[in-house]
Amino acid sequence: MLYQQQGQQQKDDAHTSARGNNANNGGVLDVGEINPELEANLVSIAAAAARPSAAHGHPHADNLAASIDPQIELQHHTPHQPQPDDDHQLRRALEHHHHHQHHQPQPQHTATQPHDTATSTTTSTTTTTANNGSSSGSQQQTVGPDGQPIDPKRTCPFCGRTFSHPGSLGRHLDLKRGTRLHPANKVDQIRGDVKRRGDIVEIKARRSKRAKIYNSRPDVKDRARARRKHKERSDKARGIAKSRFIDRLGVPQLPPHPSFAFMVLYFLPPSQWPHDPPTRQTYDQLQTTLDSLPHELRSKAEVAFEQWSVMNMQTKMDIWAREQRRAAEAAIGSITLYDLGARESWLAMEESRIVSEMVANEDQNHQEEEDDSSSKHHESTSPHDPEVDAVAAAVAAATNQQPHHNHNHHHHHRDDVDINANIDEQLFN
Repeated sequence: MLYQQQGQQQKDDAHTSARGNNANNGGVLDVGEINPELEANLVSIAAAAARPSAAHGHPHADNLAASIDPQIELQHHTPHQPQPDDDHQLRRALEHHHHHQHHQPQPQHTATQPHDTATSTTTSTTTTTANNGSSSGSQQQTVGPDGQPIDPKRTCPFCGRTFSHPGSLGRHLDLKRGTRLHPANKVDQIRGDVKRRGDIVEIKARRSKRAKIYNSRPDVKDRARARRKHKERSDKARGIAKSRFIDRLGVPQLPPHPSFAFMVLYFLPPSQWPHDPPTRQTYDQLQTTLDSLPHELRSKAEVAFEQWSVMNMQTKMDIWAREQRRAAEAAIGSITLYDLGARESWLAMEESRIVSEMVANEDQNHQEEEDDSSSKHHESTSPHDPEVDAVAAAVAAATNQQPHHNHNHHHHHRDDVDINANIDEQLFN
């Protein structure tokens, strides 16, 4: 009897402890520690509980409450006296376990399930958004080997370099145009397809308007006028310098009866001049050159060569040397070979000297014009000479009196005519 009372007290304490744990867990029995093997044992124990005689001897019947809740410890009951309350508690525990197994996840996942669910939801949403973004971005941008999007407006299509601005890419293409990795025709095509900001017609009109406003400023007009004047002066001076250089060259003339040596020097270039006095071979070259010239020149060459053929060698050498000097003087004149070689420098110096002379003459003429204008202004504002004023007044008075005198004379003449008419009338009456 005492043993049964102690067992009943322990069962009540265990039942109370189990209810307290259930209350602490929000009314849910903590069965997270039940493994699959224990669950199978619980099923077999439940079957044995339906048969009170079979419950005796089950290896896990006595430790059922302890397996369900580790805090509950049940004393070993007498195998020959199974209690009805134990069967009822076991049946409730099994039903509760199966109910929460179907409708409630395991306890170790219960606390973290909302966070995991939210995390998984956020992750799936982020993944979906990222996939959508990448799919939409793949339509506009190309993905590089590192997975990063490539902006074609800032990446060179030939060498793959990426720049911070599209303008930097344009300068890069202009700089590398024509190299091995940057074909000129493709770079020109890319640069030609670049859309400029704004309308080209409007841009040109705006630039023209700005230029017109800028060019209308007085200081800009003065500078432009001075620049045009300087250019006109330089062009004029350059033309004068060239004309003077050409005038310094000689103007060779062919005499009426030239010698054969002079005709060779006159019609053949210096590269074809012979070292020794001319021979028959030189005459043949001269005839070839004269074929395109008037016929009288060929006649003069034939006559000159006949005379040249009868001369001795010493005479030929003297004539040949004399005619060479004569041809050089007639061709070069007062200019030197150095001037011919450095003609550009000579022309530049001559142009500068002519410009200086022109500027000096313009300044002198401008000064004379200023002096004339100042003298005229001084005469117009200076006081009148009394004698000159008296003579002018006398002349004006005489001029004014002359019409009045003529009017009086005409009036007296009319009176005389009237008197004579009256006298005649009286005589005839």
